[in-house]
Formats: sequence, C-alpha cells, structure tokens
Amino acid sequence: MVKAISFDVGETLLRPYPGFGELVVRCCALEGEWLGPNASSELEHLADAFFTDLRNRGVTYSCSEEQSRKTWTTLYIKFLERQGVHPSRVSHLADRLYLTFTEPANYRLFDDAQPVLDELRQRGFRIGIISNWEAWLTRLLARTGLDRSLHFQAISGLVGSEKPSRQIFEAAVADAGLPPDEILHVGDSLISDVQGAEQAGLQAILLDRRGHHQGRLANRVETLLDLLDLSILREPS
Repeated sequence: MVKAISFDVGETLLRPYPGFGELVVRCCALEGEWLGPNASSELEHLADAFFTDLRNRGVTYSCSEEQSRKTWTTLYIKFLERQGVHPSRVSHLADRLYLTFTEPANYRLFDDAQPVLDELRQRGFRIGIISNWEAWLTRLLARTGLDRSLHFQAISGLVGSEKPSRQIFEAAVADAGLPPDEILHVGDSLISDVQGAEQAGLQAILLDRRGHHQGRLANRVETLLDLLDLSILREPS
C-alpha cells in the first residue's frame, strides 16, 4: 500500500555538525566563553525537557521566525545561566547561538540519508519531508542537495502548524496527491512523528538511531538503511 515516503528532517536526514551540544560549546568558545566539561550533554537534556514541556502545553516554536527566535533564545539563556555565564554576556551569547543554528553551513547529512533516498526513488517511491522547522529550511535543503530528491513537502514555518498536529500531515498529503494510508512517515520522535502520523492516517516508522526503544516497538529501525530491507518498501504497491 505504500507509494510515498515522508521523512522528518532534523536528526533523521541531517543534524547540526558535529552535534547540537558540541556546536553550542564551540560557538561559546569562539566568543571567549569556556563552558563546563559536561555542558554538551547537559544542554541536550535541558532541550529535551524544554521542548517536551512546550509540546505538552501545545505551544509551537517554528511557525514563524519571531516565534523561533524567542523560543530558542529562551532555551539558550536558561542553559547559559545554569552554566554560570556572567549576566552581562548571556543575552549576546544567546543571540549568537541562534544565528549559528540558522546557518546552513553548520549542518551535515547523515551518511545513510542520500543513498537511501536515491534507492527509494529508484524503486519508484515518491519522497517528501514533513518537518518542524522555520521557513529557511528551504535554503538548507538546497545547500545539502536534498531538494533534488523531493516530490512533496510540508514545513511548519510555511504551513503554520507543527507535528504532531494533523494539519501539517494533511498539508503533506495534499502536496503528495495520495491517500494518507499510502504514505509512510519516518522520523525520530515517537510523539511528533509516529503518533502524529498515525493519527493523521499515515503509516509510520520510528528511526531509533540511539536504540532507546529496543524491544518496545515493532515499527522501528535503527538506521535509514534498515528501511531498504522492509518488505513494504521493496517496490510501490
């Protein structure tokens, strides 16, 4: 029944390089602010809790540039204050970090991303993205070449809704021109990607690169390469 495959973007097809926490630490160092030895992991734990809270409260963060800037700088300020950065430096560093993460040059594709997209296209599947990302994602897609692999897309900063909302999935379905049950969505979030897609009538698979859900979920892969072995993705139905 699968004729098209949609992918989440962040931490599924690409990521900040060399990593979210590592890039923050490097950026601060370039600004003369040396953070603690565990700063990278501490930021990632804080970010997980921060965005989980937003999602639980139904607060969006990527539907406009203004919304995005406010949300991310709030996170960075919380983190920098916890790291003991002097108050006179916090606001400047938070702004600098926001700009760092809106620069396409600071992102890299995962090694398995482009080969899998190419193979799935060769097998005859339509390929798309459904992403909680600001409108500038289009620039990043162009820089990485991902735009050449896509038949359809839904970006929260352009459609005005975020996963797991039905609206963003429905926008992707409309762009794909297929019934929702003929689209398989792949992403790294159990709530935003898997539950959101299934509630909108799509099929879904969790990309569990870190193995956090081993033995707990049937519709799960650990690399994008694993998708190529799934019987439902041998060729379009």
